[in-house]
Amino acid sequence: MLGTLEPLRTPAGPRDPLAERIGPERMRAIAEARQRASVHRAEAARLLARGQPDGAAGELTNMLDLARVVSTWGSPSTAEAAADLIEAVLEALSQPDGVPLSRALTSSGGAAIRAGFARLDSNDPAGRMRAVVETIATRESALRSLMDESNGEALVRGVASRYAPSAELGSAEAIDRSVREAVAFSRALADGWDRPSRVAITTRLRQRQGADRTGVLIVLLGEAPEACDADADLRARIAAAVERLP
Repeated sequence: MLGTLEPLRTPAGPRDPLAERIGPERMRAIAEARQRASVHRAEAARLLARGQPDGAAGELTNMLDLARVVSTWGSPSTAEAAADLIEAVLEALSQPDGVPLSRALTSSGGAAIRAGFARLDSNDPAGRMRAVVETIATRESALRSLMDESNGEALVRGVASRYAPSAELGSAEAIDRSVREAVAFSRALADGWDRPSRVAITTRLRQRQGADRTGVLIVLLGEAPEACDADADLRARIAAAVERLP
């Protein structure tokens, strides 16, 4: 059935990136990707139960290819969906407890899974870093458009209060400083994504988000520090899983 389906199409983002974090088209696309992945996962389990581990590997490889597509959609929500698909493959490789699939594979099945992981971006497998860079660009533009309105400061506070209830009314200068700081942090995150400096950057960003009275750092970067740290763990788990493959 899945072989006859059209490839997933890149969904449009939210019409107002400050009012919506994801948008209805991306929500539907994520749901479709998850449904397809669940079919692949069920088929993998069926094949493994029939003593066909390499066939199961093929289905898990299809899940990784789905994750690769979703990872290119450029939003935090879609990146987390891609990460969930990758996590599901990692979990499947470790099941069942007695003789996990990764140990039952032949060299051919192992090569298929290894190739599936290799098709992911080694530095950004779920597209989390891409989401940070693309999202902040869109949100910054929308926020600066708000500031061009006659009551721009109040409009910014209205947006910020949705994500940071304690956000205060900031001056145009204070808002501009926070915007520029957010852009600088996004660049630092991208540069330090897979480097030892990552922990210092994410720690500092969390501190600044908590101290920013305008709430702009949360509006523009949201859960970026958590995504950065989670991605480091995901990359380590992928590396360990690949190491165990035949």
